[in-house]
Amino acid sequence: MLGLAIAVAAVTLRLVAGSEVGRDQIVFSYPAVVLATYLFGRSAGATAAIVCLLVAWYYVIPPTHSLAVRDVAAFTTLAIDVLVSSTLVVTISSMKTAIARLRHLTHDLERRVDEQTAERNRLWQRSPELIAIAAPDGRVQDINPAFATRVARTVADGINLFDLLSDADAAELGEAIGRLSSGSEAETLEADLRGLGHDAIVAWSIVLDDGMLYLIGRDVTAERECNERLRQSQKVEALGQMTGGLAHDLANYLNPIGISLELIRRHHPDDARTAELVQGAADSVERADALVRRLLRFARREKTRTGRIALRDQLQALVPLLRQTTRARRLVTRFADDLPDILVDANELDGALLNLAANARDATRAGDRLTLSAGMADPAHAVIELTDTGVGMDAATLMRAREPFFSTKACGQGTGLGLAMVEDFARRSNGRLEITSEPNVGTRVALILPVAS
Repeated sequence: MLGLAIAVAAVTLRLVAGSEVGRDQIVFSYPAVVLATYLFGRSAGATAAIVCLLVAWYYVIPPTHSLAVRDVAAFTTLAIDVLVSSTLVVTISSMKTAIARLRHLTHDLERRVDEQTAERNRLWQRSPELIAIAAPDGRVQDINPAFATRVARTVADGINLFDLLSDADAAELGEAIGRLSSGSEAETLEADLRGLGHDAIVAWSIVLDDGMLYLIGRDVTAERECNERLRQSQKVEALGQMTGGLAHDLANYLNPIGISLELIRRHHPDDARTAELVQGAADSVERADALVRRLLRFARREKTRTGRIALRDQLQALVPLLRQTTRARRLVTRFADDLPDILVDANELDGALLNLAANARDATRAGDRLTLSAGMADPAHAVIELTDTGVGMDAATLMRAREPFFSTKACGQGTGLGLAMVEDFARRSNGRLEITSEPNVGTRVALILPVAS
């Protein structure tokens, strides 16, 4: 209706102006058709064009309604106007349809861009991986919150990747960046990342795009520790398999030695010196047999064969052997008067204390003092302590001291099984092992074992 009103208004203005048909069609009819079509669509534009054409026809055809043409030029203009008006209606309506579709596509594209941007932001903000964008010289341009939390710094602090790595890892990173600059598609490396008081092993994936480095890092510290524990477990398993054969072979060797010693004793019953030597050798055979059994129990996690033993008598009998083990060190003993009976395997207790004495000997120098003491830890447990004044251990070494195969000795001078076997003995005896140490001060090792009821 509004399109029709626009057309009528255009015709009225043309009548008032009294202009020629051709000029009036250009000045009034075409704008009316354009406005009606653009504002209200194809139907309104067609209506406006028809009204304008009818009015124009009225001036072309005489009022008497004869078919005589008043002006051939005006009639020709009218015919052209029909074509032009139709073209305007079709073109403008098609343009409106195209504009509407373009707006729809634009809106849909904006929506998709917003969704993808939101997804990227969520990944950036919430990802536990360490993500960074940096220049090839290491200057960080942006990092995600996980990275910032890990290193306790922000981009505003002026982070450089090379400053977060050790010298060796920084050199490896520089080589990786060089390969990327030479055409490599991607590089991977593992490096210790400094931050928050402890280092972490991070596996990095790095690409170079448009002159910038894009890095994604994953903390694999726990994974590497787990792999190391698995490797150590496999070592222990292999040791268990090996000691089965060793125990059998050693038993075959020890049995003839024991038999031979007994025969010597019988052939020289009156020779005190021979009897003393034979008894010492027999004791060594027995201890060797006990050592094989302890190693087998440790490797296979066999249950300890506990028994009731008098702690004071056991320790006093062991002191001479401990003095031989510690050699030139001064061994001081301090045993409480009321030492109770305890529930342990006597042979394993001897082996544990010999292990501790050997460790103390290796950590001290000739003339240093070693102290073996025994008393009550609490009403249900006795405590045996061996204290030395040797080199001691720092915190990092102390944390690993109980690990199987960990040793501070030079290659070929120790298996690293000493403290691990002692702790295993204490655990299987329903007790525990305590170790305190300080560099250049000394070490205290305490075996806390259950009292026999």
